[in-house]
Amino acid sequence: MKKILLALLVLTIAMPVMGQVTVQIKRHPTDANKAIISYNCSAGEKVRAFALTVNVKTSTSPKGAYIVGSAIRLEPNYYVTPSNIQFAATSGGKTYISSNGSPVVSPSIYPNDANGFILEMASLYAPSDPNHKNPPPSSGNLIQFGMDCSKVTGNFGTVDVSISANAVRGGIVLEDGNSIPIVTFPICTYGPPKLSFCRTTHNCWLCPGQPSGDTDGNGTVDGTDYSNFKKAYGTNSASSPHGTGAGQYNCCCDFDHSGGVNSTDYSIFKTNYGKKGMGTCATKTCP
Repeated sequence: MKKILLALLVLTIAMPVMGQVTVQIKRHPTDANKAIISYNCSAGEKVRAFALTVNVKTSTSPKGAYIVGSAIRLEPNYYVTPSNIQFAATSGGKTYISSNGSPVVSPSIYPNDANGFILEMASLYAPSDPNHKNPPPSSGNLIQFGMDCSKVTGNFGTVDVSISANAVRGGIVLEDGNSIPIVTFPICTYGPPKLSFCRTTHNCWLCPGQPSGDTDGNGTVDGTDYSNFKKAYGTNSASSPHGTGAGQYNCCCDFDHSGGVNSTDYSIFKTNYGKKGMGTCATKTCP
């Protein structure tokens, strides 16, 4: 019996706590032209290194413009940037690391397509290291970077940023040497899949059914939506007063997000009239 209890105890200790490492893009709290990449380890996983691909592009022409500014490190415990380590030699000719590097956001990474960058950050903490004895915290912000919003054209142009693991460079490497998502534990997620910067997208446009004609966020295209659409038909964001009354531009009725409520939107509405089950949405404002 003692042997069985001991075996169960060993099994319990050996079983990992199911957790999740989440990497996320966030808006800078005070600057709409800047983004922050953050991480969170839900079960206390220790991440040794991040290798992430960040894609940045404009939603309007000219696409492919270089729109990323310099990066600022926000988590000091991820102080090693593998792709930017600098080497030097002593007077005796021995090579040593002269700089752990800093996060690089540069078109030189993608010389022929400056639509993003690869971010590599790592931690080399050890109890014997006088400057880095402790591991990084289980959650925090990795870097902050900016966009050149002068490249955005049109009334509703945005800079869209998305993030994913760079599997070639290891993705997310845990303390035990496992990489994510190459291994199934712990689960790794990246979210939101895409975030828009520079120009504020109307909140109503984020509702799941709005591009199909749902103007009030109830998940159905019905008579109420037709009434709202009829009031806004023929209006334009640039020249019409904004609001929900007759003759006012109502962004919720702009189904193709062109900045005007016109025949194209009517065609979308007509095609989807009666459609149900698209999901409700409380975020139906036009800031």
